[in-house]
Amino acid sequence: MGAADNPLTPSLSEELPILSKLQDYGYSEEADSPVFLATIMDSMGDKGLSLLESLVNQLADFSENSESLNKTISDLKEQLDQEKRLTHNLKAENLQLSEENARMRKQIEQLGGKEKLTNDRAEAEEEQLRQWRAQSLHQLQELERMNQALRAVISRHTCPAPPSNTAVNTENISGKERPCGGYIVLSQALDPASGTTCSTANELKPMRLEQKDDTDRIIQSFQELRHDDAENDKDEDSDLHRSLMETKAELSAKNREVERLSSLLKDSAKMLQSVNEENKKVEAKCPKEKSDTDKSVDKKKVQDLEQKLESLLKTLKEQEHIISGLHLQLEQKVEELCFITDEKVVGEEALSASQLECRHLSSLIKDLNKKVNEMQSALDTRTRERDTAIAGEKQLAEAKELAEESFQKKCNDLSSELQASQKRQEMVLQEHDGLKKKIEEVNLKYEQALEDLQKCQKQLESAEKDVQELKALVTQLDLTREELVEKLRLTMTERIVLENQVASLEMELVRISKESDLRNSEMEQLHTLLQGVSKERDQIHAEMQLQHERVSQLKDENNRIVAEVRGFKKSLENAEHKLKNETQLLQKSELEV
Repeated sequence: MGAADNPLTPSLSEELPILSKLQDYGYSEEADSPVFLATIMDSMGDKGLSLLESLVNQLADFSENSESLNKTISDLKEQLDQEKRLTHNLKAENLQLSEENARMRKQIEQLGGKEKLTNDRAEAEEEQLRQWRAQSLHQLQELERMNQALRAVISRHTCPAPPSNTAVNTENISGKERPCGGYIVLSQALDPASGTTCSTANELKPMRLEQKDDTDRIIQSFQELRHDDAENDKDEDSDLHRSLMETKAELSAKNREVERLSSLLKDSAKMLQSVNEENKKVEAKCPKEKSDTDKSVDKKKVQDLEQKLESLLKTLKEQEHIISGLHLQLEQKVEELCFITDEKVVGEEALSASQLECRHLSSLIKDLNKKVNEMQSALDTRTRERDTAIAGEKQLAEAKELAEESFQKKCNDLSSELQASQKRQEMVLQEHDGLKKKIEEVNLKYEQALEDLQKCQKQLESAEKDVQELKALVTQLDLTREELVEKLRLTMTERIVLENQVASLEMELVRISKESDLRNSEMEQLHTLLQGVSKERDQIHAEMQLQHERVSQLKDENNRIVAEVRGFKKSLENAEHKLKNETQLLQKSELEV
């Protein structure tokens, strides 16, 4: 196939750097590309196959690296799902707290409606009850503020919270019931005949002590949580430092691997160039015609190389799809982690605000304890005044014997009212115990929510570090993707060239097969001629053997004849000697005669 049949234009050959490399190896657009490829593959031999095997191994390593990246991305997805579940749980707990606050507010409002007493003798008892009610309302307001802060934090982490309807309504309490700050004072008088104020005061003392212990425990738990957070932050920093060092080591190892592969490619290029030069020398020395066995070997090698090239192209396409999917997943992870970092900043601000509110709450609790002590002293003075009033009333009772019947009726009425008030007091105390338990549960839930929030902050910090690592990996993957896309484009163009060359090779193979058929027919004719020549040679060889046998027989006869001639000569000599002797004897006898 000549230059006119070449599918590559000069502009395309200028765009493809592989053609310049092939030109360095001796390729020209006028040359026959299939013959050129066949000569290169023949000259390379096992080296070309080893080079293709190394490329296949490199692609397998790349697929393993992509699988490890998929695993890291799945782990990050699981961590994000865990964070979402935690935020969902916090949201559900926040809703439960809001419902409990609403229920407690309704109970307190019901208690406020029931506590409208009109008895002048139960003024001290109701005063104490209303003081306790004011304290509980104040505590509920502080808990509501904490819940609102938590709701704001959770809404920033997830979605906007529903409007809160849990605000404690203190406007229903009249101004007469709120004469001093956060306390409520009843407008009714003490009952001089009842001795229940001291008992209720004695019952409220352990409750106040329990409240002090609760506040101390809350403050201590906050300090412990801060200390644990600091230690956890240190541990996370050390872990992140170790992970960064590991990633740096992996990157250096990958860079060394890339350098090794580049050196291998350079060595293979040099080897191909040397092989090409040797092939040119061999082609210059040897004739152009090759035997049928060499052509069949070249054909098998070309087919094997075509199959390996197709498998390499398939693996390259699969790796490109995998890299594109990984790139999309990494972009999604980067967006999610950016959103998480924004939420982390908002959560830290909310946490600082909640810490300030906790400090303010501790100071308020201390002030409340001081005021409770003051109220206890005032209650003691009131009890002493009541005792003096009872003594005066006894003196007046002795002086008012005439009005005893009416006074007894009034006392009976007052005693019945007092019993009713005592029953109501017991109910209120029971409700107070229930509310106290609920407040403790709310405090526990609040502490759990703070712990979950701190865990979320830690996870956000670790996720932020992972985002930075993923950004670095994304940049590396972008670079590798661009390189692979460029290589894929080059391989596609090379594939087009190779397909054209394969087509030309097929045409050449058809031509070669036809020539081989002709040569096979010629070889058959030559074979028949050789068979005839071999038969004639066998006949000639048989005749030569016969002649050789005849010559050997003639030699034997000649030797026998020579031996006979020698015997005849000896017998002649003997006969001559005898004749000489006889002649001498005859001469002697003649002489004698």
